[in-house]
Amino acid sequence: MLVFCDGSTISVSELPSYDWIAREIKFSEKTITWLAFIITSVSLTIRNIGLAEMVVVK
Repeated sequence: MLVFCDGSTISVSELPSYDWIAREIKFSEKTITWLAFIITSVSLTIRNIGLAEMVVVK
């Protein structure tokens, strides 16, 4: 889930299991000072979770 400083959120479906596969999440333009990416669930076989990188483009 993406959480923005204005209180809005965007649900994000399953992410790729491999760090070389990008996932693009599009949303309407916002003026914000921060955003948080919250992982709400993982597969039972996952030991470690995280993101390789995050890029925000205007």
